[in-house]
Order: sequence, then structure tokens, then C-alpha cells
Amino acid sequence: MRKRIALLTLIGLATFSCTGRYEDKGIPVTKQEEMTLSEVADYSPEIRTVASPDASTELAHARKIIKNVRLGIETASFAETRKKLDSIVAAYGGNLMRDNEYNDNYRISCDVEIKVDAQKLEPLTAALVNLGKRLEYKNIEATDVTEEFIDLEARLKNKRKVETTLLNLLKKATTVEDVIRVEEKLGQIRAEIDAHTGRLKYLNSMVEQSTLYVNLYQNVEYKFEPTETPKFIERFLTALDKGWKGFVAAILFIIRLWPLFIITTLSWLTFKWIKAYRIHRKEERKAERKAEKKREKKNKKDKPEETSTY
Repeated sequence: MRKRIALLTLIGLATFSCTGRYEDKGIPVTKQEEMTLSEVADYSPEIRTVASPDASTELAHARKIIKNVRLGIETASFAETRKKLDSIVAAYGGNLMRDNEYNDNYRISCDVEIKVDAQKLEPLTAALVNLGKRLEYKNIEATDVTEEFIDLEARLKNKRKVETTLLNLLKKATTVEDVIRVEEKLGQIRAEIDAHTGRLKYLNSMVEQSTLYVNLYQNVEYKFEPTETPKFIERFLTALDKGWKGFVAAILFIIRLWPLFIITTLSWLTFKWIKAYRIHRKEERKAERKAEKKREKKNKKDKPEETSTY
């Protein structure tokens, strides 16, 4: 009780503090309009509880629940059971939203997604449970969105009050600046109203239309089926054709590399020339050293022996 009194006091203070915001801008505002704007400006779950004392009663009498059911059914005859499934779904007014079939060596199966009225979900489920020879699994999912639904409705109601108040203020605006400010706020409020309205429509559709997922399958015995191979002459001609195409492709690939061949050849020739030049220079230096040694020996032979006198 104290908490509610404190909240109401805070709302009153906020209203008092907000009084005159639009009057300062030259727009005459009544006390009721200012209270509407101030109470809804910072709308919170606590204020919602104070403003909507009958929320618990509404929560108890009109719950919003999204229901989904998942069934796994094994059958002995997939084709026959699938026909029965389609006829049962049509009889209960269901709509196929998704239908995927699979067929391999071990199993024939399908995954079906069905949309049906929430009131017909349970009888449709009961009719499908005994459709095959064995029910593998049955999963029921229920999501309660009542609180979100009531919250959105309360917010939407208050936002529409603000919209009406802003429209009245827009009529009273006397300057262009006031008109622009009010229209800017009005656009924000209308965007929020559209968002809340869209969310409510989505929740309503999910509550009114339940979803049923069915996995129907038939296990089959594996049968080996040899694949037909072509005759020898056909395989021989095919091999010749592929070999020739491969040879031509290899030649064309090599031809594409002609810049690389040129660069490689020039590099190899340059390397050979440098190597030959180094060998030639080495032999020249070696020959020069030999010639110098010969000259030194010859000079020693030609030089007369000096005799010393005492």
C-alpha cells in the first residue's frame, strides 16, 4: 500500500514539474492534457499496475497461450498413410505450410508443418496419433504470452491518449516552431503505436493459429541394386576422347607459359655466360702467374754472379 502511495506521489510530482512546458512555448495546455503527457512519458510496469487495477482479473479470464505440437509417426505404408494424413488435415481446416519428403535406401519420410485453429489442435492431434502403426514421440509446447499481451494493450491505450492530446495541442499551436515540435513528438508516438499494434497482431495470430509438426516415416529393407555400366567399346572410345582432350589441354597449358620459358631461358644463358667469363678470367690470371714465374727464373739465370774483393 505504501509503495502505491509513493508511486502516486511521484506521478503527481512529475505532473506538477511538467506543468507549463508547453505553455512556455506559447501553447495553452489544460491540466488534464498535461497530466496525460506526464503520466505516459515514462510509462513503466509499476505505473501500469496502479493505473490498471483490473489487470489481474483480465489475466485470469483471458489467457493468451501459443501452442505447438510435434509428432513422430512410423507407418507400414508411407503412401497410404500420407493420403490419410492429408485428408485428416483438410477435414480439420488445416493448412500445409511446409512439406519436405526424403527417400533413401533405408527410409521413406516426410516433414510436414501444419497451421490449424487453436480450438482444433487437440482433436487434430488425437486423430493423427493413431494414424500409423507406432507413435514414436509426442511433444507439446505451450508459451504463455498473456502478460506481454496485457502490457502491450495498456501501452497502446496510453500512447493513443498521448496522440489525442498532441493533436489537440497541434490545433492550439500558433507559431511554426511550436507546430514542428509537436509534429515531431506526434511522429514518435505514432511510430510506437504502429510497433505495438504490429506486435499485438503477431501475438494474436500465433495464439489463434497453432502449429503442428509431423514427421512421418517408413523403414524399408535395404536392397542392393547394381548400376548399369556401359559396354567395353563405349568405355574405350570415352577413354580415347578424354585422353585426347587431356593431351590438348596440357599442350595449351604449356603454351600459356611461354613468358616463363623465355625468362627461364634468358636467366640460364646469363648464368652460363657469367660462369664462362669467370672461368676464362681465372685461366688468364693463372697463365699470367706462370709467365711471371718464367720471367723471374730467366732473370736469375741472366744476372752475373757478383764477386766480393777484400
